[in-house]
Amino acid sequence: MQDLPIEHKVYEDTIKNDSTSTEIKIEYSGFNAQVDGVYVHHNYFEKQTTIVKEPKKVGIVWFVGAYAGYGVHGSINTGTFGHGPEVGIGVGIGIGNRIK
Repeated sequence: MQDLPIEHKVYEDTIKNDSTSTEIKIEYSGFNAQVDGVYVHHNYFEKQTTIVKEPKKVGIVWFVGAYAGYGVHGSINTGTFGHGPEVGIGVGIGIGNRIK
């Protein structure tokens, strides 16, 4: 008497990339083997990055700085006015926000 060729086989695999993972399992057995069951498990890994930015605060600011340019200038002491190149230190008030 001759035994029948009974097969018992399992196929397993995992497919991965940066954000997903899929596991596959297939079991089959018997004479002229057939698939007995299929197992698929899929995972999605979502990477979330939360960036919290402070809102820009706009308001009245003051500033001091050097300047160079062309302008109109006058002297209260001598009562004269003129125009021409200027270099100096300036102080001002304006609307803006701080640069960090």
